[in-house]
Amino acid sequence: MQFQDFKGILSLIVLVILIITLINFCIYMEKTTKPFVKAKKKLIKERFPNLTNKELKSRNFSITKYELNNFFSRKQRIIIRIYGAILILSFILMIFGLITQKSILEALFAVVFFYLLALLFKLVRLIDNDRLAFWDEYLLSTPDNPLKIVMLDDDSKAKVNAIRKQFTRYFFVFGSLSFFLLFLV
Repeated sequence: MQFQDFKGILSLIVLVILIITLINFCIYMEKTTKPFVKAKKKLIKERFPNLTNKELKSRNFSITKYELNNFFSRKQRIIIRIYGAILILSFILMIFGLITQKSILEALFAVVFFYLLALLFKLVRLIDNDRLAFWDEYLLSTPDNPLKIVMLDDDSKAKVNAIRKQFTRYFFVFGSLSFFLLFLV
């Protein structure tokens, strides 16, 4: 077995380990945020007991559309799309680096991918405070609440923010770790 073959196999093993770790992070993230999602769904059912599943889906779509049109500026919407495209492109290029066994490419695009994930969580945390203020203002200005907005209590909001802060750190460390592991291979 040549050194190049060993390097390719080791590179593949490292990437598989990184992907498995990322999947575990996602599962952990879902488990930590699930109680808050359930609490919000429970609040919605309590405040609006007559909503059917179809009406709930329509409500969620309406809220998302309203938020996109009124909370984010046109420039921000374009930046969000570009950011998503860069995130997807970096993942594709990381896989391409694996296939061509160019460990430098793998390392660079892996670090870009995970740093972008960390940045995403950072931006979400920063935007969340503005988003909460936006919806509070909506509830004050629209007392009949046609979108049927439900807000969690302040304690739950703080816990969700702390969880997102934790994931920002995780993805930053994960990006650094993936860079060094893939660079060494």
